[in-house]
Amino acid sequence: MNEAAKQSLSSHSLHKNHCKCKKDNQLKTTRLPTPIQASTSRRLVLVFWTTLLGLALSTTCVQAMDDDSHAFRDCAQCPCMVPVPGGEYSMGSPDYEDGRGLDEGPVHHVKIPDGLSVSRFEITFDDWKICQDAGACALDPVDAGWGRGSRPVIYVGWYDTAQYLSWLTEISEHFYRLPTEAEWEYFARAGTTGPYHTGAELLATDANWEIRTTADRIANTTVAKTVPVGEYAPNSFGLHDIHGNVSEWVQDCYDKSAYAEFSGYPEARNGDQNCRRVAKGGTSHYSATYARSANRSDFDPHLRSFDVGFRVVRDASVRP
Repeated sequence: MNEAAKQSLSSHSLHKNHCKCKKDNQLKTTRLPTPIQASTSRRLVLVFWTTLLGLALSTTCVQAMDDDSHAFRDCAQCPCMVPVPGGEYSMGSPDYEDGRGLDEGPVHHVKIPDGLSVSRFEITFDDWKICQDAGACALDPVDAGWGRGSRPVIYVGWYDTAQYLSWLTEISEHFYRLPTEAEWEYFARAGTTGPYHTGAELLATDANWEIRTTADRIANTTVAKTVPVGEYAPNSFGLHDIHGNVSEWVQDCYDKSAYAEFSGYPEARNGDQNCRRVAKGGTSHYSATYARSANRSDFDPHLRSFDVGFRVVRDASVRP
């Protein structure tokens, strides 16, 4: 198995240059769904903060859609989302793929339904800070000294993401969650069959992965770190930084033999509460091998690392 390393915010802008999505002028904060069990006073506080923040942020979505004509937000402070068409693909990697781990097989056929949307970018420090200021996200994550803003939020554990997802579900009145492992690989491949959505190779101009030489690392002349989201070209589904930058939490418990049982539209692999969770996508600190679409890394769910962040999915088939 390939294994990655184990180891809050200056403004409320949502990086205008990075988010070309439709403007939603009406905030949806009238109903409390089940993910958050809160008192009436807490609900009023959340409504106040999200409305206030929404007014401040409502002008930051670019209305000229260009190539992002289907991107949208459910509310002014919600992340930019991209609808992804359903389809079928071969999950896992063939025996001959360079860098392949034994847990990436056997290759199996998976069907992904229509109705899913995924965040165009990894969730950023800006995104997290809105939730934090609304009183819904308790964690104040550190930034490793690299900066905050539109960089992907880091030092968030698998369980920490639940606060953001519950808050997002509440204010949007749509069900948000982490992607399953099968969904994530489908999103990453975006119709391709090679190791990367770019083909057989991942160049330094394609994604933020570890390109320093051994001599660079020994001399410590350069620092591998995250970069603001959206600096690299998206895949054909319109998703940025699906390879590199940070690994992304998914729902599944890690099971090295899971692929032998996956078929159809596999649900997230469940296990005990403290099972190790899968993260996908590689990081700025590891080689392109770890950024392959099929690569599987696993971590303790309580881990807070500079190498791990997350992306969200909106499931139209489920209402909160």
